[in-house]
Formats: sequence, C-alpha cells, structure tokens
Amino acid sequence: MSSNTSYQYLFRDKVGKLHTTGKVASGVLTGVTEATVVVTPFEVVKIKLQQQKIVPGQAPKYQGPLHTARTVFMEEGLLGLWAGWLPTVLRNGTNQMCLFTMKHFLDELFWDKKDGDGKRLEFWQAGLSAMGAATVGPVATGPFDVAKTRLMAQESVNGVVKYKNLLDVLVKVPKYVTTLYVFTHMNHVSHLDVIAVQRGGYCSSMERLGTAAPSYSAWTGHHMGSG
Repeated sequence: MSSNTSYQYLFRDKVGKLHTTGKVASGVLTGVTEATVVVTPFEVVKIKLQQQKIVPGQAPKYQGPLHTARTVFMEEGLLGLWAGWLPTVLRNGTNQMCLFTMKHFLDELFWDKKDGDGKRLEFWQAGLSAMGAATVGPVATGPFDVAKTRLMAQESVNGVVKYKNLLDVLVKVPKYVTTLYVFTHMNHVSHLDVIAVQRGGYCSSMERLGTAAPSYSAWTGHHMGSG
C-alpha cells in the first residue's frame, strides 16, 4: 500500500469520504515522507556522480553509489547525505499535492468519477487524467528543484560553500541567470506526460483488481527533475 493511500485513510471522515483538504494533506505528507526517508540521500548520491568531472588518467572521486555515499559521509558527516533536504521536501510535497489532488479533480471533471463511487475508468480515461495532473507539478516545483540540485551538487572549498541554504540559492541564482531560472528543469514535462499516461493506465488496471497503485515517485523512479 502506498504512503498516499495510507494518509488518505487517516483523513477520511466518519462515513469514509475524502474531502479536498484531505486529498491535499495526503499528497503533501506523501511527498514529505518520500523526500525525507528515501529521495534526498539517493538524490545526493546520484547528483554527486553525475556532476563530477572525470580527468583522463585519474581515478574519479566518486566510484559508484556505495563509494559515493561513504565518501560524502566521511567528508561531510551523516547530514551531508541530506544536503538540500528542505527544497527536496518542498518540491516533493508540492508535486505530490498537485498530482494527487489534480488527478481526483480531473477524474471527476472529465469522467464524473467521485471518490469511493466504485466507477472504473478505461485505460485511456485514466491516462488523460494522469497526463493533465502530471503537468502541474513541474510548474509549481521548478524553483525548489533548481535549489535542491545546486545545494546537492556543490563542493566545499576550504570549508566554504557557494550556497548556504534554500533562501541563499533563490537570492543568488537570479543574479547570474536572467532567463526564467526557476523553470530550468521544465524540459522534463514531456517525459512526465509520457510517464503519466503509463501510470494512468496502470492505475486503471490496479483499480480493476482492487489494488492500490504506487505513488508517483515509486512508479517513475524519477523524483520530479533531479538536476
């Protein structure tokens, strides 16, 4: 059972109905949980590996996921694996809130499917709803994604880092980047739409089997534009 399904259960009223506030809260808590428990340390390791400069003839500083995690731990301490935690939490929380809330909204708007009514959507119906829902998140989370990546990718020089925290990133970046810096990761939208169609069809199939579908991050393996 996904974390979102678990949180939705907590926010249902006495008759089992899930109101809009419950859907929003469930989405936010799902994103916060994922970002804290899983996403942040894995993103740190991934970005360190992706951003390092390889010099021919020299062994790279980071030589695989486990070696990267160990190196970060030895150089920066345990909290180094959670660098960029705040923007990651804000990004994931906002994204999951938008995704799940919009999915419910579009299902009802397009197909007159209400929560708990037992109505089954066809593959293409669930896919269209999921596609629409998946395009909202990147717009809302762009600034957090930029901040997350910059905080995770930076290396300290003599104990000094370029960006101190989330606010510092959001203040400094516009000084150097003039073209809508907050949306520099919007190239992921087309990818997200494709995944949304796949997830929408999968959710439709899971509904027919009476099984809860996994959360968006678990399904995609891509946590909303990781850098």
